Amino acid sequence: MGKSVAQLRQLQSEKPTDPAILRGLAEALYALSVFEYIAVDDSLAAHDLATESAALYQSVSRSRAGTQKDRLSAIESRIQAALPLSWIDRGDEAVTALESARADNLALIANGDTSEAAISQRTKLNSMLADVLTRIGADEPEKQQRALVFFAAAIEGYIRLAQSADKPDAYRQNLSAAYFRRSLLYYDLDRHEEAVRDLTAAENIDREILSRDPEDYGTRSRLNTFAEQKAASLALLGRFDEAEAVALAAQQDKTAFLALEPGDPGRTRELANGLQMLAEVYEVAGKTGAACSQYRKSRDLYSALKSAQPLSDYDQESLNAVNGKIATCR
Repeated sequence: MGKSVAQLRQLQSEKPTDPAILRGLAEALYALSVFEYIAVDDSLAAHDLATESAALYQSVSRSRAGTQKDRLSAIESRIQAALPLSWIDRGDEAVTALESARADNLALIANGDTSEAAISQRTKLNSMLADVLTRIGADEPEKQQRALVFFAAAIEGYIRLAQSADKPDAYRQNLSAAYFRRSLLYYDLDRHEEAVRDLTAAENIDREILSRDPEDYGTRSRLNTFAEQKAASLALLGRFDEAEAVALAAQQDKTAFLALEPGDPGRTRELANGLQMLAEVYEVAGKTGAACSQYRKSRDLYSALKSAQPLSDYDQESLNAVNGKIATCR
């Protein structure tokens, strides 16, 4: 990928205003930014590459050869440039950049571009603003409330796109994910009835998707995640029997998955985390013995993972938390 960028830079130096070369370089820089962001975890490099990509698309869009697709692509690259900033303590800058990109997208729509691409981009921007504000606003009520506004707009957008698009499944999955992410914010705000409502909405979407492909492991895994989060909110609402039933069903499904591939690290990790959440449900319900039993099962799975390979920082923190709980058990 880096080699392609280098080759295109050489071509650009020879023909600095050729729109085809500028588009090709902008596209390659965007792809490399995504790679640096996801695979390499280099947020600053990802930001810089996407910023350069956006500038190239903007250059083309201002020329005679510029198209509406170029203008939308420039905004897309600006989105990609903004996202990494929230992970390197530049969250407010990320929000400002996303709001600027959103304003330009809205201007395109106001000027007559009501294409699926433009509307989809607006909805994506609303969703990402909600996510970033949630991430950086944990102790800031104003940011949390703004996140809820953007979540509402994103959810409304995905509903409409799922209803009108020729290929709605991707939008339905985005809608399910938006409901889930908003439920996490509701959980943090102690608004558990609303969290349960959103999780039920997410479950309904993914169950319909699963009904068409019962072997879809990714969808089943998401449904188990929704169930565990739902159980946590149900427990805090005092609906302990419901919480236990929901959490147990998820762990039974995860246990069955692990039995199909014993020792698989991903499935072992999922079950270990799920048992930890089940233990927390029992703890909230005052069932200390049951909680301790599940914490021990979770510890054993994390320990098995650790004996096979070093744990990630997140998994090690989870194991430490589980061991802390077990230390209080009798």
